[in-house]
Amino acid sequence: MSIWTKADAWPLNPNGELLLGLQLEDKYALTNAEQNAKIPGIAFADWGPGDMALSLGIHGPGCGGPGPANVGGAPRFLPRTKPTRSFS
Repeated sequence: MSIWTKADAWPLNPNGELLLGLQLEDKYALTNAEQNAKIPGIAFADWGPGDMALSLGIHGPGCGGPGPANVGGAPRFLPRTKPTRSFS
């Protein structure tokens, strides 16, 4: 197989070896998560709880761990990306 066949985004090209994903880390990315995850060639989406917490106005020690940031971000993020078969 040539480099031109392999240097392509999976799953658009089943033989492609590039995996493209999204890292959603702020309230603006959260708002647009579903639309962004629909972009052809995006194979997965993930989120950053620490930066997401700061973006949502949650500050203080441990703001990226279990607690308010997860309550504010994960339940909103996951349903927006599941219809596109993205995963975290």
